[in-house]
Amino acid sequence: MPVPPSRREAMRRGLPVAADSRSAPASALRAGARIGGAHGFLQIPRDALEDLARHAGSTGMRVSSGEAFHGQAAPPAAHVDALLAEVLATVNAPRAIEGWSPILRAFALHFLLRLVQPFSGPPPAIAHAAEAMVLASDGFDAGRMRLGAAAGSGGDRGRPDPDAFALERAHVLVEALGETRDALRDQVARGLLRQWAASRESGLNARQRAALMWLDEPGRSLDFREYVTLVARLRGPSLRSLQRDWRGLRESGWMAERGAGRFTLSTAPLEWGGALGFAQE
Repeated sequence: MPVPPSRREAMRRGLPVAADSRSAPASALRAGARIGGAHGFLQIPRDALEDLARHAGSTGMRVSSGEAFHGQAAPPAAHVDALLAEVLATVNAPRAIEGWSPILRAFALHFLLRLVQPFSGPPPAIAHAAEAMVLASDGFDAGRMRLGAAAGSGGDRGRPDPDAFALERAHVLVEALGETRDALRDQVARGLLRQWAASRESGLNARQRAALMWLDEPGRSLDFREYVTLVARLRGPSLRSLQRDWRGLRESGWMAERGAGRFTLSTAPLEWGGALGFAQE
């Protein structure tokens, strides 16, 4: 979907739901996307994982006990070096490279890193960053996918379940893509609103148009007193006309109440269903 140039940076900051600090620092996820995108790995090298682990707070290979995953204790620290070699042999095998989808391969690496926990840093952070790296390596814009949500911990389940893990990760990814779609659709609707509000067809007067354009900035809200201050310079309107304008914006659906008499911009009247009188989803 098209996005106005002035909004692109804000969208970039808003869409990376990957940067969820509960599971992975944003720096680690960005490093994964950057490394994968820059190198386009066919085979995932060990030094790339070590680099990601440093971004996630690792100081080297794990030398202490790890975290339980899917109810299973982490392997002894003395075994992690050999187990990491097995992990890489699995995801770099010809069968994995040729037969697995990039998403499945990313999930598999994440799952195995959570099981083995080869590095001293937080296992979820390292695994999420590695997932981002694999997806970005295959051309996905991993920085805009939900990779940091706390999915796949497995709780107290008795044994690791890769199928359940992959399904859980897929659900999280689909949810993020849906949120991305909604955010982009909102930007397109706002662009249409700006164009429409500037036309005679809208029937808006200069004061109403000024209020909508001011609310068009993300995160802004307005109450009636602030509206009066905002438009007071426009032809010195009477209080009655200001009240009429304010009521018109509210009743026509261009503003949505957010409590305490405050309103934000609404693009609901531009929705196809809204135009036809259908109930919104």
